[in-house]
Amino acid sequence: MSFIVVAIIVLFIIMVALMVANKIPTLIALPLMGILLAIVGGIPLGELPQVIESGLLLLSGSYVPIIIAGIFGDVIKKTGIAENIVRRAVELAGENRIVVALVCLAVTAVCFMGMTGTGAIIMIGMIIIPILLSVGVPKVVASGILLMGCFIGYAFNAARWTFFVNLFAFDGEESLITMQTVSSFAWKFVIPAIIIAVIFILIGCTKKPKMLCWAADAPDSAKKEYKKVPLISLLTPVIPVVLVLVFQLQQVSIAFFIGIVYAIVTTQYKTKFKGGFSIVTSACYDGFQSTALTVVLMFGVGILVTVTQRPELSEPIGQIIGAITPTSVFGFILLFGVFGPVLTQYRGPMNPWGMGAALAKVMAASTLSVPVLMSSFMAYDYVTGVSDATSSQVVWTAGAANTSPVRIQLGTLPFTWLTALIGVILGTIVFPVFK
Repeated sequence: MSFIVVAIIVLFIIMVALMVANKIPTLIALPLMGILLAIVGGIPLGELPQVIESGLLLLSGSYVPIIIAGIFGDVIKKTGIAENIVRRAVELAGENRIVVALVCLAVTAVCFMGMTGTGAIIMIGMIIIPILLSVGVPKVVASGILLMGCFIGYAFNAARWTFFVNLFAFDGEESLITMQTVSSFAWKFVIPAIIIAVIFILIGCTKKPKMLCWAADAPDSAKKEYKKVPLISLLTPVIPVVLVLVFQLQQVSIAFFIGIVYAIVTTQYKTKFKGGFSIVTSACYDGFQSTALTVVLMFGVGILVTVTQRPELSEPIGQIIGAITPTSVFGFILLFGVFGPVLTQYRGPMNPWGMGAALAKVMAASTLSVPVLMSSFMAYDYVTGVSDATSSQVVWTAGAANTSPVRIQLGTLPFTWLTALIGVILGTIVFPVFK
């Protein structure tokens, strides 16, 4: 084993340990890891600025759709559409704890077909968590419903699809996978995700195992009054999905823009659009703000991925990847399905919003097929989003439900791990494992 290979492994372990110990934020750790890897790998210092700039632009195809999706989500919030979807559905559900929980899961998923960002999760969470607690849903279950609903919705979110498409694009060339490939698998993956989420709710609301039953008082906001919007407005979150999937609109940003126009027209026509411009203006500011951290995180991912693709580092990293790359379908399921989901936790090596992105890029050059890699990392995105105790949405949800991120992790990880395992197996059925 060469010095560079050992240095890469040691550096990676140190950076992950610092992130897990909360000594350094991920936003700083990823670009810093990329720069340190460049130095360790012997990339000339004079070329480093160009490498960093290339990294900043690597995922540029995803930046605009994500930002416009954030604006779209904020329009849904400011027009009252999201709150109407949740509260009208819950009103129809009655007082039955399980029915309310299932309805909250469904409406959260619908909302996040169009919404994105931690700010949107906070807004929906401030509505549904008090409602769930008020009907006796255990707080870890309530937290899991919010997070699972969010990331089930993300499986249908066109902005999320662009991330996976651009993740497998090389040196300005077209991606090795298409939007249709990503979206078609998302529809398949979401089926086991929904089924296991329902099982999670049924177990948590009936059997009440200890890991799901830390209790909390329900805030008074569960019965807050709200202003109703026209029923036709409630279709807004699915507008971009329909445009991309049904009408085959390739420009995801345009799909979200049309969704914005639809939301404004259907909610503001009674007032002759007097408040429409101010809503959009405000949403542009707040929506950009809500997605800024995601974009900056992608800057770091891009730098890290670009550095690992340099000739000075691609060979030694390729040695590491070659040593662990499975040679059979069973080996792939064992590595990516059994161990992979666990390795996403605490910003681990399979986290698609961290080192996992670099690994995915390197593995795409191996004998593994790109579509099957995409399916695995889509499954990891779900595990990370719902169960990683260091994720911002998990931390906020824990505070809102008066629990801890680790308790949410312990309560949800068995279910999200199983979802990811099934997703990986599904990927091996839908796509060829090897090129």
